[in-house]
Amino acid sequence: MLQESNIPFKHKDLDFQCETCSMTKNFKKFPKSFDNPDSPHPLELLHVDLCDMTYGGFEDERYLLVIVDDYSSMKFTFPLVHKSDCIDFHI
Repeated sequence: MLQESNIPFKHKDLDFQCETCSMTKNFKKFPKSFDNPDSPHPLELLHVDLCDMTYGGFEDERYLLVIVDDYSSMKFTFPLVHKSDCIDFHI
């Protein structure tokens, strides 16, 4: 099918390469390197988010407190019944 449409491609283990694809992929870079975190120690920099759940939990929890450690990328989730419960939450 690629031969019929006159698209140049290189056939090697069903892998093809067109000029446009290779030119656009050269400029894509990840926004952050995971090998070099911003924090030098675990639990020094935390990212915290409060999410609304579509369905309630076992004990009518409607919210999730999500905590992500920047150093280890470890994620913690805690179900909450009310938004105000996150104020009293301690790690």
